[in-house]
Amino acid sequence: MRSSQPARSNRALLTAAFVLLLITTFVFSKSLSPAQVLFANDGPLGVLASDSLKMPKAYGGMWMDTNWLGSPGGNGAIGFTYLLLWVLGPVGFAKFYVPFTLFILGLCAWFFFRKLGFTPVVCLLGGIAAALNSNFFSNACWGLATRGLALAAAFLALTAVHSAFTSRSILGAGIKVILAGLAIGLSIAEGADNGAIFSLFIAAYAFFGWLIQDTKARVIKGIATVAVMALFAAILAAQTVAVFLTKDVKGTLVDNPAAMGKAERWNWATQWSLPKMESLRVVVPGLYGYRLDTPGGGDYWGSVGQEAGWEEGHKDPAWVKAHPNAFPRHSGAGEYAGVLVVLVALWALVRSFVAPGGSFTSIERRMIWFWGGAALVALLLSWGRDAPFYQFIYALPYFSTIRNPMKFMHPFHMAVMILFAYGLQGIWRRYLEPAAGTVGKFKGPAALAEKRWFIVGTVVVGVSILSWLVYASAQTALSRHLVENLAYESDAANAIAKFSSGEVGWSVFFLCASAALLFLITRGTFVGPRAVWAGVLLAVILVADLGRANAPWIKYYDYKTKYANNGVLKLLADKPYEHRVTAPAIQWDRNYSILYQLVYGLEWLQNQFPYYNIQSLDQPQDPRPPADKVAYRTALGTNIVRLWELTNTRFILGTANNFVEVLNQQLDPTQRRFRVHTRFSVTQDADRNIAARIDDNGSFALIEFTGALPRASLYTRWQVSTNDQATLTTLANPTFDPHQEVIVAGAIPAATNQPPNAAAGSVEFSNYSSKKVVLKANAGAPSILLLNDKVDPNWKATVDGHSAQILRCNFLMRGVQLPAGQHTVEFRYEPPSNVFLISLGATLFGLALCVVLWVTERRQPGSP
Repeated sequence: MRSSQPARSNRALLTAAFVLLLITTFVFSKSLSPAQVLFANDGPLGVLASDSLKMPKAYGGMWMDTNWLGSPGGNGAIGFTYLLLWVLGPVGFAKFYVPFTLFILGLCAWFFFRKLGFTPVVCLLGGIAAALNSNFFSNACWGLATRGLALAAAFLALTAVHSAFTSRSILGAGIKVILAGLAIGLSIAEGADNGAIFSLFIAAYAFFGWLIQDTKARVIKGIATVAVMALFAAILAAQTVAVFLTKDVKGTLVDNPAAMGKAERWNWATQWSLPKMESLRVVVPGLYGYRLDTPGGGDYWGSVGQEAGWEEGHKDPAWVKAHPNAFPRHSGAGEYAGVLVVLVALWALVRSFVAPGGSFTSIERRMIWFWGGAALVALLLSWGRDAPFYQFIYALPYFSTIRNPMKFMHPFHMAVMILFAYGLQGIWRRYLEPAAGTVGKFKGPAALAEKRWFIVGTVVVGVSILSWLVYASAQTALSRHLVENLAYESDAANAIAKFSSGEVGWSVFFLCASAALLFLITRGTFVGPRAVWAGVLLAVILVADLGRANAPWIKYYDYKTKYANNGVLKLLADKPYEHRVTAPAIQWDRNYSILYQLVYGLEWLQNQFPYYNIQSLDQPQDPRPPADKVAYRTALGTNIVRLWELTNTRFILGTANNFVEVLNQQLDPTQRRFRVHTRFSVTQDADRNIAARIDDNGSFALIEFTGALPRASLYTRWQVSTNDQATLTTLANPTFDPHQEVIVAGAIPAATNQPPNAAAGSVEFSNYSSKKVVLKANAGAPSILLLNDKVDPNWKATVDGHSAQILRCNFLMRGVQLPAGQHTVEFRYEPPSNVFLISLGATLFGLALCVVLWVTERRQPGSP
């Protein structure tokens, strides 16, 4: 008998893995096409292929040199993401990372439901609901699959915690609690603040779970469990936490309350809130549309990501001018849980209030109440600035740095998935396992609850149908609202209104189908041997409903076409470390708007530039700008010529008409250092791929700014300044000549009686990568070697093989002091490896504990 139980368990696991693999392979079948990769707004193929993320050296730290003046990128975290990038390479990762993530998520959910003791079919359906949940599915397709992996690890933590509740020994319980903590650490390592949010709910689950156990010292066990989990989670996630505190918090505006007003900080932190009405997206996926570029009227028209004050101010030219980058909306995630999932979850909640002896045990009822409460709390917090609840958690340490209250929708969906599994188990236990002829023959409170559920369900279906009809008849009013208040064109507004009505219709259809199937199940249609057909039909509805809702989020493109090396990119990619590129954010003509927004902003800056390691002064996403960057740019103000001069910005993208002449007249009237370098034209194919080619008659131009400082140069003249504000004032002063003199912050003697800077000598690049720069310098006199890349404490320097002090020059740049003569100067980016080693050690320790636990429990009598 004992040997048959592991065999059945193994078969159930293999069946679940096969079904999940089949579903994800079918949904993402285009990934098998050689040139097709998935679109990813966050983490596109170009970034994955950049030198900064080259594996395995990314484990030792990443320096992101393709934007601004360079910035620290943390370390490659221990977990699935960077391991897959290493194993699959950038192209393979772009193809298979998303389906792999969803497969792992479904499988980890299956493990948790199996540990709860649910039947194999219920576990499989719960795993499918997790893998296809639109919140995590859409985030994965947007380039944020780490959130799905964070949830997968959270399910593993819940599995370990629940197993500890019923462990047969103190040692076994202790090992499981440690594994739960390590799984939480993995969730944080993958999902950063998302994992931290999950950890709060897991901790609450652990404490509550001990409270409802029939055991001694329940409170002490609950506190001890949470404390041990927190300790081991912190150990495994040490690397990610350190990066978050040093890169995303310390030294940024978020870390400096004086730099941002109270209202500004609140608006910044709550910009991505879920409007209360948009909570309906949990049951109607496309009510407010999907992506911003979904065709046929499906583009998102809600207000997630909207700049505070946009509704009142977007019609005021003065407000628009003061907020040039204000978002009216920003879509990147769906919130659909599935009609069947929500319906069954609600059934579980309703049935949990029926006395024991019904569908659930006493412990199960309390767990259902816990997850119902967790879902409600998470939903209320996700409303952010649109409700009063988020202000309480915002006041806690570090929560003001989490810029997205909608992240609390992740634990909301986790709770709903778990309630769905509980509901399915209750339905299976009550209506599908009993002997034929006994279903529906209940007395007392159970019978009354069934009647009430049937009546309420019928009313809900009827009201839903009526609501759809009313909404469909109001398309004209909705279209008018979109035109008058959201600045849509009439045709687009009509298409959106029609599409939204259709989405409501589809949800009503699946509600009717789900309700009808549940009614047949409760009537005994599938009792006993026919139960398998109930499972099949439930799976069909689940996959069809969630699959339809997820389809708009999937977007493929031909990467060989998208990343083709056209003439302009080839020119910029030639020794890209010797110059930076930019496109000024100015109002010009329609051609320039196309170039700035479509070609440069959406394509080159985020995709082709990092792919070819072309370095740009601009940064596509910078929600937490470093305080030194803000101070630097503020000091230079509108003097963008001085900014380009100091930052080695040699190339400017513009139009080929009188763009250069205007730059010379308005920005550099004395020296007139702008000239057309190369003219080019731009085309776009049917798949929206941008192609640029060198064209003497082209409408656009690559403009050279001949006044830009070299990336590396020698200075025989320098001044020492220990006052940063004075340094910034000097740099902005038109009388200061940065070609002749450099400002050094540090205790070195000031230059005296030095020859003109022209006699300083020469510097050339011997070797360049994102983390290693080797220069050959021939100094004609004692000099400062200035490298116009951002200084950072983790950069180390050697001169002729000997350690040298890195000087902070011109407020932000790197430099070293050289004596006269020929020298080899090497800069290496070497962040501390101790936190990485701690996380790696914790991971290996966790794997060893898994082996120990598996061996010891398999040897125990009656082990499954």
